[in-house]
Amino acid sequence: MHQDQKSDPVNLTVSEKLLHNFISQQKSSRRWSVLFRLLFFIWLFVFTGMLFDWFGDISLLFTGTDKSSYTAVIHIDGIIDKNENANAENAIENLRKASEDEKAKAIILAIDSPGGSPVQAGQIYDEIMRLRKKYPKKHIYSVIGDLGASGAYYVAAASDKIYANRASVIGSIGAYILGYDATALAQKLGISRRIYKAGKNKLFMDPLVPDTAESIKNAEENLSEIHQQFIDCVKKGRGKRLKIHHPGLFSGLTWTGESALKIGLIDGLGDVNYVAEEIIGEKNLIDFSTRPNTIRDVFQQLSLTAWNTVKSSLKTYLSS
Repeated sequence: MHQDQKSDPVNLTVSEKLLHNFISQQKSSRRWSVLFRLLFFIWLFVFTGMLFDWFGDISLLFTGTDKSSYTAVIHIDGIIDKNENANAENAIENLRKASEDEKAKAIILAIDSPGGSPVQAGQIYDEIMRLRKKYPKKHIYSVIGDLGASGAYYVAAASDKIYANRASVIGSIGAYILGYDATALAQKLGISRRIYKAGKNKLFMDPLVPDTAESIKNAEENLSEIHQQFIDCVKKGRGKRLKIHHPGLFSGLTWTGESALKIGLIDGLGDVNYVAEEIIGEKNLIDFSTRPNTIRDVFQQLSLTAWNTVKSSLKTYLSS
């Protein structure tokens, strides 16, 4: 005879127990899942923070140093320009951090650059000179790699001493404006410009408009003034070490490191490790350079996502 299950207390109790056990298992499984996710994202957040020094100078963990002291290294690579990684803002920020760091025994500018903006180079030069005066015991050295020319040498000239490889290319103390004259080609092709202007020299350096004698003279005067500023800064930075009587010194010519040593453009031959260990006396290196932001931005966005997930997971865990 069939008996209604609702009227059977035994079956009802068994069903309740099964349902209760199932719910408990689901809650426990969900708790562990949330906990593991929480721990993973906490680890990811901390690791990213360590990677970008959000929690102090944790980069020391990777150097093998006892953290008591080190040599700060700042790279100036590529064209010195406001829109490049080697710009005055980055260099000045890094120089200030290294100068203020009590554990940094000295600073090395690792330079490998063809030069660039005289304004950007001049700003870095001025800051180096200021920091040398403010922190006289913390010397700033420049070490030139393949190339230390034009604006790059402008920067190096501000440091206490300059080192390079015997085959490094050094110098190019000069200034120029680069442009093209396509007026003859335009005339041959029957091309003319429709331009309305105020000021007869406003279109100076336009490739399809002939330069006036006045605009050319003005450009030459500007370049001469910038060149003289460059020369004055090199003389101030290098002092009596510079063989000023050498022909062509300020003509825009370049020299190898070996020849540059003879005319006083540099102080010795050696790389970053040599200068750190033999000159400074501190072989442990810490990189204070500002790097391109692409990877940094990705990791920072990843870390932000991780932190939001941590907060959400923690809230779920506590409420479960």
